[in-house]
Amino acid sequence: MAEAEYRFWTSPIAGHVQFSFYAEESEIGQVRLAETEGRLKLFTGETAPAPGLRLAEVGGHTPGQAILYVPTSEGEVLLASDAVHFYEELERNMPFTFISDLPAMYEALATIREEIRERGLTVIPGHDPDVLTRFRACGALPAGAAITIGRHQTTPKETP
Repeated sequence: MAEAEYRFWTSPIAGHVQFSFYAEESEIGQVRLAETEGRLKLFTGETAPAPGLRLAEVGGHTPGQAILYVPTSEGEVLLASDAVHFYEELERNMPFTFISDLPAMYEALATIREEIRERGLTVIPGHDPDVLTRFRACGALPAGAAITIGRHQTTPKETP
Protein backbone atom coordinates (compact mmCIF):
# COMPACT_ATOMS: atom_id res chain seq x y z
CA MET A 1 0.00 0.00 0.00
CA ALA A 2 1.26 3.49 -0.73
CA GLU A 3 2.48 5.11 2.46
CA ALA A 4 0.45 8.26 1.66
CA GLU A 5 -2.69 6.11 1.43
CA TYR A 6 -2.02 4.47 4.78
CA ARG A 7 -1.20 7.77 6.50
CA PHE A 8 -4.36 9.36 5.10
CA TRP A 9 -6.81 6.63 6.13
CA THR A 10 -5.29 6.27 9.60
CA SER A 11 -5.32 10.03 10.25
CA PRO A 12 -8.08 12.15 11.81
CA ILE A 13 -8.90 13.68 8.38
CA ALA A 14 -10.31 10.31 7.24
CA GLY A 15 -12.96 10.68 9.93
CA HIS A 16 -14.58 13.65 8.18
CA VAL A 17 -17.95 12.94 6.56
CA GLN A 18 -16.73 13.18 2.96
CA PHE A 19 -14.20 10.41 3.57
CA SER A 20 -15.70 8.36 6.41
CA PHE A 21 -18.64 7.46 4.17
CA TYR A 22 -16.26 5.27 2.11
CA ALA A 23 -14.46 3.32 4.83
CA GLU A 24 -15.52 1.83 8.11
CA GLU A 25 -13.43 2.21 11.24
CA SER A 26 -13.31 -1.58 11.66
CA GLU A 27 -11.76 -1.89 8.18
CA ILE A 28 -9.19 0.79 8.97
CA GLY A 29 -8.50 -1.05 12.23
CA GLN A 30 -7.65 -4.19 10.24
CA VAL A 31 -5.25 -2.20 8.05
CA ARG A 32 -3.60 -0.72 11.17
CA LEU A 33 -3.27 -4.20 12.65
CA ALA A 34 -1.69 -5.56 9.46
CA GLU A 35 0.85 -2.72 9.51
CA THR A 36 1.62 -3.22 13.20
CA GLU A 37 2.12 -6.96 12.65
CA GLY A 38 4.41 -6.35 9.68
CA ARG A 39 1.98 -7.87 7.16
CA LEU A 40 1.51 -4.58 5.29
CA LYS A 41 4.33 -3.30 3.09
CA LEU A 42 4.25 0.45 2.54
CA PHE A 43 5.88 2.10 -0.47
CA THR A 44 6.41 5.54 -1.97
CA GLY A 45 6.58 6.18 -5.71
CA GLU A 46 6.94 2.74 -7.29
CA THR A 47 7.49 -0.82 -6.16
CA ALA A 48 7.55 -4.35 -7.56
CA PRO A 49 5.30 -6.44 -5.26
CA ALA A 50 5.98 -9.63 -7.26
CA PRO A 51 8.07 -10.58 -10.29
CA GLY A 52 6.76 -8.81 -13.40
CA LEU A 53 4.34 -6.55 -11.50
CA ARG A 54 4.91 -2.82 -11.06
CA LEU A 55 2.82 -0.71 -8.68
CA ALA A 56 2.99 3.07 -9.21
CA GLU A 57 1.55 5.75 -6.95
CA VAL A 58 -0.40 8.43 -8.84
CA GLY A 59 -2.60 10.05 -6.18
CA GLY A 60 -5.71 12.06 -6.95
CA HIS A 61 -8.71 9.94 -6.09
CA THR A 62 -7.04 9.31 -2.74
CA PRO A 63 -3.60 10.55 -1.62
CA GLY A 64 -1.89 7.22 -2.30
CA GLN A 65 -3.95 6.01 -5.25
CA ALA A 66 -1.89 3.48 -7.19
CA ILE A 67 -2.04 1.77 -10.57
CA LEU A 68 -0.73 -1.71 -11.36
CA TYR A 69 1.16 -2.78 -14.48
CA VAL A 70 0.62 -6.47 -15.22
CA PRO A 71 2.34 -8.54 -17.91
CA THR A 72 0.03 -10.68 -20.04
CA SER A 73 0.63 -13.03 -22.97
CA GLU A 74 -0.42 -10.13 -25.20
CA GLY A 75 1.68 -7.41 -23.57
CA GLU A 76 1.52 -5.23 -20.50
CA VAL A 77 -1.88 -4.10 -19.16
CA LEU A 78 -2.51 -1.24 -16.76
CA LEU A 79 -5.05 -2.00 -14.02
CA ALA A 80 -6.20 1.50 -13.11
CA SER A 81 -8.28 0.65 -10.03
CA ASP A 82 -9.87 3.89 -8.79
CA ALA A 83 -7.43 6.13 -10.70
CA VAL A 84 -9.89 5.55 -13.58
CA HIS A 85 -13.31 4.31 -12.51
CA PHE A 86 -14.86 4.43 -16.02
CA TYR A 87 -13.48 4.71 -19.57
CA GLU A 88 -15.41 7.99 -19.90
CA GLU A 89 -13.08 9.62 -17.38
CA LEU A 90 -10.13 9.07 -19.72
CA GLU A 91 -12.05 9.82 -22.89
CA ARG A 92 -13.51 13.11 -21.61
CA ASN A 93 -10.75 14.08 -19.14
CA MET A 94 -13.44 14.11 -16.49
CA PRO A 95 -12.34 12.93 -13.02
CA PHE A 96 -14.64 10.90 -10.81
CA THR A 97 -16.68 12.96 -8.36
CA PHE A 98 -15.08 11.64 -5.16
CA ILE A 99 -11.48 12.85 -5.01
CA SER A 100 -9.05 14.03 -2.40
CA ASP A 101 -6.87 16.12 -4.76
CA LEU A 102 -8.33 17.38 -8.06
CA PRO A 103 -5.04 18.59 -9.61
CA ALA A 104 -3.41 15.23 -8.79
CA MET A 105 -6.39 13.41 -10.35
CA TYR A 106 -5.93 15.35 -13.60
CA GLU A 107 -2.21 14.52 -13.48
CA ALA A 108 -2.99 10.82 -12.97
CA LEU A 109 -5.36 10.82 -15.96
CA ALA A 110 -2.70 12.58 -18.06
CA THR A 111 -0.08 10.03 -16.99
CA ILE A 112 -2.34 7.15 -17.95
CA ARG A 113 -3.22 8.70 -21.34
CA GLU A 114 0.50 9.22 -21.98
CA GLU A 115 1.15 5.54 -21.22
CA ILE A 116 -1.54 4.62 -23.76
CA ARG A 117 -0.06 6.89 -26.45
CA GLU A 118 3.61 6.11 -25.87
CA ARG A 119 3.48 2.43 -24.95
CA GLY A 120 0.15 1.31 -26.38
CA LEU A 121 -0.95 -0.05 -23.03
CA THR A 122 -4.42 -1.42 -22.51
CA VAL A 123 -6.13 0.22 -19.55
CA ILE A 124 -8.68 -1.53 -17.36
CA PRO A 125 -10.78 0.89 -15.28
CA GLY A 126 -11.77 -0.14 -11.79
CA HIS A 127 -15.57 -0.03 -12.09
CA ASP A 128 -16.64 0.16 -15.73
CA PRO A 129 -19.08 -2.61 -16.74
CA ASP A 130 -18.04 -1.92 -20.36
CA VAL A 131 -14.88 -3.92 -19.60
CA LEU A 132 -17.05 -7.04 -19.99
CA THR A 133 -17.96 -6.07 -23.56
CA ARG A 134 -14.55 -4.75 -24.67
CA PHE A 135 -12.65 -7.98 -24.06
CA ARG A 136 -13.04 -11.62 -25.03
CA ALA A 137 -15.25 -13.81 -22.91
CA CYS A 138 -13.28 -16.27 -20.83
CA GLY A 139 -13.66 -19.88 -21.97
CA ALA A 140 -16.96 -21.66 -21.55
CA LEU A 141 -18.19 -19.41 -18.74
CA PRO A 142 -21.51 -17.60 -19.19
CA ALA A 143 -21.31 -14.25 -21.00
CA GLY A 144 -20.42 -11.47 -18.59
CA ALA A 145 -19.01 -13.83 -15.96
CA ALA A 146 -15.34 -13.32 -16.82
CA ILE A 147 -13.11 -11.99 -19.57
CA THR A 148 -9.61 -12.51 -20.85
CA ILE A 149 -7.62 -9.31 -20.48
CA GLY A 150 -4.91 -8.49 -22.97
CA ARG A 151 -4.23 -5.97 -25.71
CA HIS A 152 -6.77 -7.41 -28.13
CA GLN A 153 -10.15 -5.93 -27.41
CA THR A 154 -13.30 -7.15 -29.12
CA THR A 155 -14.20 -3.62 -30.23
CA PRO A 156 -11.25 -1.20 -30.12
CA LYS A 157 -12.13 2.19 -28.71
CA GLU A 158 -10.10 5.33 -29.26
CA THR A 159 -8.69 7.08 -26.22
CA PRO A 160 -7.48 10.69 -26.59
